Amino acid sequence: MYETQSTDQLLHVARTAVHNAQNVDYILAALTPYGYDAARLAAADELLGSAETAVHQQHYAYGVQYQATADLRAAWKAANRVYMDGVKIARVAFRADVQARATLRLAGSRAQALAGWLEQATVFYQNLLAYPDLQAKMAPFGYTADRLTAELALVRAVETANQRQEAAKGAARAATQDRDEKLRALRAWLKDFRVIAPIALADRLQALETLNLRVVP
Repeated sequence: MYETQSTDQLLHVARTAVHNAQNVDYILAALTPYGYDAARLAAADELLGSAETAVHQQHYAYGVQYQATADLRAAWKAANRVYMDGVKIARVAFRADVQARATLRLAGSRAQALAGWLEQATVFYQNLLAYPDLQAKMAPFGYTADRLTAELALVRAVETANQRQEAAKGAARAATQDRDEKLRALRAWLKDFRVIAPIALADRLQALETLNLRVVP
């Protein structure tokens, strides 16, 4: 049962069991001779708290990741819009200039994967800024050094957003691992407790309802 129940169910059952075992005097008195005294239940309460915290932190970490993903998509969309305009105009400006077309990587389709797109876009803007003769041929189309620099900044923003997304993904994975470890420990504690509690409370089995437990066959 406890191996398959949802996280919310597990936390609810464990919270009821631990807190009522601590706070209902006759239950605590019955459990104490079986090793579940106040100190051991306090440790269980700490384990419960750490599991709850880990669950909350995992939710938060994934929220950060989802936001980072949304930010990356928005940054990429904005940068790609101006980059594609620049590529189209450059193909006109350098229609007969084979060397320039190679320098700016104008041939072929644009990469669909982010890593490839970043390389193409970065080379395009960096080389336009690095070579005055290329920049001069783009100037009649409104591509000044300031404009090229601003559009390169949009590409750099995509790179930064990607780095943030990767960091957020790593943090979410770590938070999930921590949550899973804490929940496994809590499940193990609850599995043992639901064996011992009916023995300790054999004369008052109705108390198991107070602990939100079922009798182990």
